Amino acid sequence: MKKKLVKIIALVMSFALLLSVGAVVPASAEDEVAEVSKIEKGFFDFTDVLVNGLVSAIASIIPKPQSWINEADYVSEYVPAGTATFLDAPAAGAKWSLGYAQNSIIEGQHVIGSQHYVSGGISITAKYPTEIIDDSKVRVVAMNDGSGRGTVVFAVLDAYGLANNDVREIRKRIDEFAKKNNIVSVNVAVLHQHSAVDTFGMNGNIIQAVLLNPVINFINGLAGTTVFELHNGKNDAFQSNLFDVTVDTIETAVAQMETGTLYYGEVDVEEYVRDKRPPYALENTLNRFRFDPDNADSKETWFSTSEIHCVGNGVQGTQITADYPYYMEEYVNENANANFMLLLGAELATSQRHEPFENEDYQGKEGYMILGEKLGEKLASITEEREVAPLLNITHKEIKLEIENQIMHLAAKAGLFENQAVITADGVKVVSEIGYMEIGTDLAVALVPGELEASIAFGGGLTKDEAWRGEDWKYDSIQTLVGDRELLVFGLCNDQVGYIVPTNDYMPMLWEDSKSIEFVSLGSQTAITYMDELTALIKSK
Repeated sequence: MKKKLVKIIALVMSFALLLSVGAVVPASAEDEVAEVSKIEKGFFDFTDVLVNGLVSAIASIIPKPQSWINEADYVSEYVPAGTATFLDAPAAGAKWSLGYAQNSIIEGQHVIGSQHYVSGGISITAKYPTEIIDDSKVRVVAMNDGSGRGTVVFAVLDAYGLANNDVREIRKRIDEFAKKNNIVSVNVAVLHQHSAVDTFGMNGNIIQAVLLNPVINFINGLAGTTVFELHNGKNDAFQSNLFDVTVDTIETAVAQMETGTLYYGEVDVEEYVRDKRPPYALENTLNRFRFDPDNADSKETWFSTSEIHCVGNGVQGTQITADYPYYMEEYVNENANANFMLLLGAELATSQRHEPFENEDYQGKEGYMILGEKLGEKLASITEEREVAPLLNITHKEIKLEIENQIMHLAAKAGLFENQAVITADGVKVVSEIGYMEIGTDLAVALVPGELEASIAFGGGLTKDEAWRGEDWKYDSIQTLVGDRELLVFGLCNDQVGYIVPTNDYMPMLWEDSKSIEFVSLGSQTAITYMDELTALIKSK
């Protein structure tokens, strides 16, 4: 009994130490790459091996959760079919149809208090919501190109993250409606607010989870079924309401579809975005689709992408806020009388640039309110745009990603990372999903299940002389893969598997240039698996 107690104490202390390391993300903008000697490099490589070994040993004494299953027993469900064919040109007489709707996901949920947790920075102490600054919403756009191949839906949540298995629960709940209305693709993305109600699970009471969840795993394992639920940051009632509200909002958007014309434009916002980690390959743009309905009495709908992390309120606060997107929408609603939806792009280590606000001391709430207004102004300033031909091709593919990082392995075993896990001959993997879309004749979209390093998408990555591992990244950029089409990224779409880092620059988590990225990445092979699967998917069409 004494030995078991020692192991439990060691488990709690080690997990707390590791999480406290990962919770600190330096806030300096575009830091110079820290110089590293061979001795330092060897030392930090060794620390990475040591940490992974220690955590692996700790994880080995925790029984696996009941939800983990053998790969042979896994059944794939609710992966969208997409458009049955890919067209090269619009169908005869084709015309865009688009519907928009939004709803609150926190209304009536009694968020304040100890029944919920605040997402964002991982904290040893529980972060209970103490104040709601603004609303958290789900916004939906439903699109159809008039070809008869079906409707495509994008739902975007004011949330930190949503696991792929939760996305599939939403698809399950709307399945009958989707079949009746020829919806061939339902996509759910998040805006990754670090100040939202936790819908992902990593921000519960960590000490409680680490102490109790191994015991719960053991009891459930003996029973062969789920007797007790694992503790994490999720609230089951909140999750179920979120699923139902999302379904209702999708149904409303589809019911409100009407014909019109779609336009595309973009604007530079380099003055407002910063990248905290090399190679600084961001596009630094806001991309805007503008739908102009044929009915003159109907509102336009704007949907856009941004590379700026929603961390304006910090990562350790207890206030609930949708951050700058809420105030971006407010500006668009009031000044353009248009519906609004935002998606995140390739934003692995990005944040707002502080310089434009420093002289006026706009930090915290004032900072992200002003940022939202400024980005709304930028979006409204777009005058050069082109008409998008009514053509929408989309395809999806289920993939499995190895949990190589032992900290994530431990978090998964401890119930804090709830993505569906399967046990394979090559180790434990999580079920995820990728997607590829073509819109119009000259635009392509990568649907990415996490936070992508921009160089993977657009090129400009580190060479072997610059990268930590002293080797080149051996893949073409996604932009190269899609040829003459202009590439966009819809990030954190249909899953949140963490950071996707080029393998050649996957560095030790304790090295200062890591910016805590490797701490919550599945591992160095994630980017390789993603690129192999995406390349195959694109080339199959």
